[in-house]
Amino acid sequence: MYWCPVCDVEALVRRVVTAADPKNPVDLCFHCGETFSGVEKYVRCGEPFAPTGGESACDGCLHAAIAAE
Repeated sequence: MYWCPVCDVEALVRRVVTAADPKNPVDLCFHCGETFSGVEKYVRCGEPFAPTGGESACDGCLHAAIAAE
């Protein structure tokens, strides 16, 4: 299980097959219900990352970088 990029809860499951579209697996958050396609693992930490608004780092890595300064 992974952290959801929308609700920030560890409830995201990768490549889930749904009844709505059984031929195309999606990433599904079992907390907020959001589905994602095209989510990739972030190179630095390996967590799923779905950039929105021009972000170039996941929240966890961004917070770690700020804390290190």
